[in-house]
Order: sequence, then C-alpha cells, then structure tokens
Amino acid sequence: MSRIIIVLCLLLLAGCEAVSERVRERLASIPPQTQVFEADMRAVSSGVQQALLRLDFTITRARPGQVEASSRIRHSEAFADSRQLVAQVSWHEVAAGRTEVALQLTEEVENATLGGPSVQTLREHGFYATYFSFLQQAIADGSAPAEGKKN
Repeated sequence: MSRIIIVLCLLLLAGCEAVSERVRERLASIPPQTQVFEADMRAVSSGVQQALLRLDFTITRARPGQVEASSRIRHSEAFADSRQLVAQVSWHEVAAGRTEVALQLTEEVENATLGGPSVQTLREHGFYATYFSFLQQAIADGSAPAEGKKN
C-alpha cells in the first residue's frame, strides 16, 4: 500500500514540474523578432516609418531609433470585441552599412463579456514577415515618410 502511495506522489510531482514549466514559458517575456538589413541607419529610419504607413498603421510615437505605431481598431459583432495591433520597432547599426531592426507586436483586445481589456505580446504572427518584407521594399525604394499621417 505504501508503495502505491509513493508511486502516486512521484507521478503527481512529475506532473507538477511539467505544468510549472509550461506556466513559466507562458509568463516569460517574448523577445522581439529581428532582421538585419544591408542599409545605413538613415535609410532604415526612413524605411521603418514608410513601411508602417504602407501597412495602414498610424505612427503614435517616434524617437531616434524607435517608433511605435497602431493599426485601426477592428470591431467584431460576432465575438463582441474590438482588436488593435500595436507595433514597436527599434533599430541600431550592427556594422558599417548594416542595421538590425527589432519588431515587437502586441494585440490589444477589448471584450465586455470576458472581463474587459487584455494585452498580449504576440510570439508568432504573419505580420512579422509582412512588415519585414515591406521594410525591405521601402529601403530599396529610398522612400521618405509620408506627410500628414503622424500623430
């Protein structure tokens, strides 16, 4: 009888370890997605903003080496919620003519039935690849940021 209790306790403790590891993984901070571009800081700075504007984001905050922008608010009557993406982009030179860009995407959801607003940093999302593709194109075009859409 005591062997059965010991075995059950060991199984229970082994299960707790696996659960705590999954919880720890969910609570760990999510690093931004990064990509290195063969361009100087000035070209990347211009391209970062242009790519966001082309993707219909509104720039809400801009500092040297950092930009924050938000998407339009999408309303869903079926799920009774509103969603918005917030992109935080930073960049720095890693070598002469090479600049690393870091993008972190956060989804803000407001849902009256599930207790109000929530914010979640997205580990994986199709927007990451789309943004980096648009950024590469904006750098290649040598575009300057569009006027009139900055807040």
